[in-house]
Parts: sequence; structure tokens; C-alpha cells
Amino acid sequence: MLNLTIEGEASSEMSPTNQSGFFISQVFYPTIAATKLGISGWRVRYLLAEGRQKGRKLGGTWVVLDLNYARKGKTKRRQNK
Repeated sequence: MLNLTIEGEASSEMSPTNQSGFFISQVFYPTIAATKLGISGWRVRYLLAEGRQKGRKLGGTWVVLDLNYARKGKTKRRQNK
């Protein structure tokens, strides 16, 4: 097993791998990932559940495996007439 550092925690005995089978050295809790990505923790969990953000559910807790997320832009709001 690989000793991984989870941001916000000391360490944990886990060995998540990415799709190519390489070990991932660092994972993030959604609240820490949200701070780094500049979005809310709720939004990070939503993106994880939708499969639009790379992550895994370990037990009952989501962990973010990759901090590469690009917003698609803000939606256009309708103008009040």
C-alpha cells in the first residue's frame, strides 16, 4: 500500500489509482478542492457525482483525484423588460 497525504488530514492508508493504473500521490477533500478551484464545496460534490470532475467515493466520502477543472463560462441571464 502507498501512504497518501490527503489535504487537510495527516495521512491515510489508501491506494487509489488513475485510469492508466499509476498511483496518485495526493487526493483532496471536496472542501479543500473547492478552495483551490475557486468554487463551492457543494459544486465540487455535484461535479463529482455527475462524473465531470475526477474523483472517487471512499466509504461515504468523496475525494478529488485531479484539480484540473475548467469552467465552461457563466450562463447568460435573461434581461428583464
